[in-house]
Amino acid sequence: MKDWKVDLLNVVLKNSITIVLAIGLLVVGGLGYSFYKDKTAAESKLIGLTEEYKQLDQFTAELQVDYLKKRELLKVARNNWEKELAKNKELSAQLKAVADATFSVKSFELTQDKPDLVTDKELIQEVQFVDELGKLGPVVGYVRIENSTGRTTSKVVDHDIQVEALVTEGKDGQIEVLSKAFYIQREKTLDGSIGKPDWVDKPYPLSITGGHIFINPDKPSGSEVFRPRFMTSPHINGGLFVGASQLNGLETGAHADLSIFGYGKTKNDLDFKLIGVGANFNRDYVDINLVPVSYRIGNHIPIVEDMYISPGIGFGTGGTLAFIGITTTF
Repeated sequence: MKDWKVDLLNVVLKNSITIVLAIGLLVVGGLGYSFYKDKTAAESKLIGLTEEYKQLDQFTAELQVDYLKKRELLKVARNNWEKELAKNKELSAQLKAVADATFSVKSFELTQDKPDLVTDKELIQEVQFVDELGKLGPVVGYVRIENSTGRTTSKVVDHDIQVEALVTEGKDGQIEVLSKAFYIQREKTLDGSIGKPDWVDKPYPLSITGGHIFINPDKPSGSEVFRPRFMTSPHINGGLFVGASQLNGLETGAHADLSIFGYGKTKNDLDFKLIGVGANFNRDYVDINLVPVSYRIGNHIPIVEDMYISPGIGFGTGGTLAFIGITTTF
């Protein structure tokens, strides 16, 4: 009776091309499903989701976040940025988010016994922020009245409005945006002898009353993590192989190949390497081979991340060879 191992080897050799192609098709099918799953998950997970506006305090708020598809985001952008988008077509292609925030200055009134400055020639009264407790803030402007003619001059002082934002991204890809703003007086109007606090170059918080950010989540903002995609990514790979040839039976030895394409987050972070051409060899055997797909098993082995399993077909001194390679990137 024939040894069952010999029979099994003959079956493998006889159907080597079919077996390798079947493995390749399974891997490619899994690759296609993975691509589809990643693509739809990124869109379905966040598209249409809304995080409501949250007032944290009078001066800070978490903006409302809406996740939109790219074409819907472009419609929103055109409301206030139509001219800029028309002038620079690249802005439309690169559009990622549209944000706005509203900071309000409430009406304030200050009554004094006399103007801030009284001289023989003029009177000067500064207009300043006043909070709910009556505490004076920075100067907004002033009014000057000439004594002799009654001529009145009003002026808004030099100032800046500084808006700040803090953007965070959670593990689920959701974005949070905190916003606040400050009024900063840049011009000094009086010499300070009237006893009022000096607010020059000191930030004065403004009350926030609303805010919104529209985001397209296809590629997370501010992150080094990109969605997996197909790309041209040549790599030289090497390792070991084990296989069965038509003439010699079991073969083991060294393997090297050049892969041309890939699928992954970056060119050096690939889950799949595609279309590899290489060679297997040992002391008594050498071939030229094709590796259609290599899958990174390092995804499942924490210690060795850059490790791939590579089914292939070789043509060499032992006839046709069906083999499996274990490789890494050089």
